[in-house]
Amino acid sequence: MKQNIIAINNNKGDNPRKRRCIMKRMKKLFALLMTLAMVMGLGITAMAEENDANARIVISNEGAAALSYVQLVEADRDNPDGWSIVAGESIFEQHQIDVGDLGDIAKSEKNGDASGTLTTSNELASLLEDLKSLATTTITGNSFTVTSAGLYLVVPVKDGYTYSPTLVYVPVNASGDINVKAKGEPDTITKIVADEDKSVQAGDVINYTVTRAYPYISANYSNPTFTIVDTLTNATFNANSVVVEGAGTLDSDYSVDISGNILTITINYDSTKAGNDIKITYLATVSDNVNKADNPVKNKVVSNTNGTKTGYEVVSDPVKTTIYKVDAENLQTKLAGAKFNLYKGLVSEYQEETTVPVQENIVVGENGEVTIYGLDAQENYYLVETEAPAGYSVDKTPIQLSRPSNWENPTPSTVTETDEDGVEVTTTTYSFNDFGNNGITQVTNTTLSSLPETGGMGTTLFTIAGCVIMISAAGLFFATRKKAN
Repeated sequence: MKQNIIAINNNKGDNPRKRRCIMKRMKKLFALLMTLAMVMGLGITAMAEENDANARIVISNEGAAALSYVQLVEADRDNPDGWSIVAGESIFEQHQIDVGDLGDIAKSEKNGDASGTLTTSNELASLLEDLKSLATTTITGNSFTVTSAGLYLVVPVKDGYTYSPTLVYVPVNASGDINVKAKGEPDTITKIVADEDKSVQAGDVINYTVTRAYPYISANYSNPTFTIVDTLTNATFNANSVVVEGAGTLDSDYSVDISGNILTITINYDSTKAGNDIKITYLATVSDNVNKADNPVKNKVVSNTNGTKTGYEVVSDPVKTTIYKVDAENLQTKLAGAKFNLYKGLVSEYQEETTVPVQENIVVGENGEVTIYGLDAQENYYLVETEAPAGYSVDKTPIQLSRPSNWENPTPSTVTETDEDGVEVTTTTYSFNDFGNNGITQVTNTTLSSLPETGGMGTTLFTIAGCVIMISAAGLFFATRKKAN
């Protein structure tokens, strides 16, 4: 009986009507959940479409620079302008640029290839310079992935180079690669003496070559220009020798001005030339100043790009020798008052009547010394004495000067320092040893033969001898005449 009751109860728990009711309710619940999921999915999609992206920003021309970035602006549909600032808001305010200008920035920059001019009170380039410090997120390699639409600032940094910070615009729903070009060039200007001849003397013509990378300047600068200023010391420019390559056409693209010892080249900026080299060549003539003292020829060039200056200087040291005029019998005795002429070449070429000296009337001082400046280490020189010290005989035998031991291979030295104007200048100096033995050329003189004193025995003997000769001649004359008669 008990088993039957249990069976009846089990049959009640497996009531088909009740089971169908529960299934109907579950179907309604699932339908409601699906509806809610669809609604929420639509909402999520709408929010995603507002600010989402899935793109990769790829930077080219980075030249192994360290890259970092910051997102400055994001898309914001709740803002009437469609943008909101997420970094550097105070800097934007300082530059009087608000969200209303940001769309113009995005359009004008075109992902690093600026072509428009921002019509605000401050220039975009100045704003970007101030925003650079916010770019603290390091980029591995030359690309990074973004998932938020807006404006990004990419900052390359490399020793010895100057890069402009680059704005990158990422549209809503952007995908794939967004390619941008880093804008930078070496921050140095270089200058060389184009000739193999690095040593100079008065009258020499030096061939200089200046090389400067054409800089990148944001197009938001109004009528940008940059200058190259060259300053000579102890030399003068040969006006018609200036040649500029890589800067366009004279007058329309650049101008050349020579005022005294200063050459100024002003270049009207052309973004299509950015990154290429500008090459400037010209000739300069060494002045007589190098003969007067230890005066090297200096050539300093400074490039100025929107206030950023860099410089390079080449120094050509003239060579010298010091003449010691000494007594041939006592080399420790120095003699004053001798005079010399200096000739260029070999002694075998000397012709007293026709050879022209390069320096005349070089006078030995009271200390028995004189220093001859302005010699070219890669030339030959010789001396000819024109006047001897008092009591000494003139020796007009040409004396060849011993050429410096490093005349073929000067010893260049390069240093980088900040000058009085705050410009970092790299200076290369070409140095040679001096002529002679450790810079000294020793020239000896002998004393004149001794003459008899007035009224002495020597004079008497000469008088007697003269009288004997005269008497003998007279007697011979009369004897010959008498015999003839």
